[in-house]
Amino acid sequence: MVQDSYGTSDPGRVRREDQDAILRDDELGVYIVCDGGGSQRAGGAASDLACRTVHERLLAGTAVLKQYAAAPTAAGKRAVLGLIAQAAEAASRAVCEASRFDADKAGMTSTLVLAAMLGQCAVVAHAGNSRCYLLRGGGLHLLTEDHTMARDYVKMGLLSPQEEAVCFESGVLTRCLGAHEKVQTDMLHFELVAGDELLLCTDGLTAHMAREEMAALLTELTPQGAVEEMVRLANDRGGRDNISAIVVRTDPTSTANGAAVTRRLAALRRVPVFQHLNSAELLSVLDLAQVADYPGGAKVIAGGGAGQCLFVSVAGTARVVKGNRTLAVLPPGSLFGEMALLDQRPRSADVLADGPLQVLAIGREDLFAMMRRDRSLAVKVLWGFCQVLNERLRAAAGEGFDAERPAPAAPEQPDPAASLDMLARAARPYA
Repeated sequence: MVQDSYGTSDPGRVRREDQDAILRDDELGVYIVCDGGGSQRAGGAASDLACRTVHERLLAGTAVLKQYAAAPTAAGKRAVLGLIAQAAEAASRAVCEASRFDADKAGMTSTLVLAAMLGQCAVVAHAGNSRCYLLRGGGLHLLTEDHTMARDYVKMGLLSPQEEAVCFESGVLTRCLGAHEKVQTDMLHFELVAGDELLLCTDGLTAHMAREEMAALLTELTPQGAVEEMVRLANDRGGRDNISAIVVRTDPTSTANGAAVTRRLAALRRVPVFQHLNSAELLSVLDLAQVADYPGGAKVIAGGGAGQCLFVSVAGTARVVKGNRTLAVLPPGSLFGEMALLDQRPRSADVLADGPLQVLAIGREDLFAMMRRDRSLAVKVLWGFCQVLNERLRAAAGEGFDAERPAPAAPEQPDPAASLDMLARAARPYA
């Protein structure tokens, strides 16, 4: 599905040597950007070694990548994610060992951001503060979260997002290759839409450019033109660090099922439980979901059965029925079965397809596993869920349910302690 790609690495205006490393393998569909740390000699050696090691491991697993690209399956996805995690760990181990046995390279480390384009799907993996952005529908969405001390301070409420950008700790990594032999690599798997573009870059670029500027250049120029203009602007604005970027553009005329993916993502975005999630988090939830189609009259939820999933209707309407009585009619974009988040008590009513109905089914245990891995996402989901329950309490108290009423905004990076305080305040009227 890749139509075009381009990448370059520039030393910038201040550094004498380029400590970044990039790699493009259009045939394999793998793109890598690494930013080395340590002394000038050590940093360059670290990024080069990390980049080469990851690529070599993925080349050895070509069959796994190619098979999944041709025929994606759940087992194939697990194999791909495992292969990428193992490649990152092998690179971390290689950098760590090189640092240990060469005094000139002591303490060297490297960031990693990687994109694997696999047919109609992509996998993004990263450790450190090099980033990956997705250009889709004119908007530029950040798919990675910096592994830095400053980002942790923002999550704890000690810094604002504005302060984060100029804080010294924005360059202090909490996760990278080479600090330890083992490394935890964040990974995001998602379906591509025709015309998607990915930008992989180091902080030498993002320190000098706003997201809106990058989006405009990616929209207006070819991958080569966009990369070269970004590097030029970063250098004109000081070029304080090495500047590396790769742009990968997918074929805008591809027959990929982009409209269906966009509909599903839009349906998730409308659901109150998920309304506070950012683009990467929504893609993560969508990746958990199983798409199911029901003919008219089919039973989506059977009363009396255990609640294992929550559902989001994408197309068509559903009807909540108890006995011979219709309790509610659910339009597209509705959430139902969400009480499965709290317990697995028997369902209290049937949910039937009014006509042809497509839903996203999200398994309770899968969602819980994701929430355990990402506490920030967990707070956002639980805060949204509390807002749903709040609406139901208001309806039960006679105020009526207003689906159009805007819900209170949650912080972009909610602090768990602050969110619990908000929950306590919200609960006082019902105590």
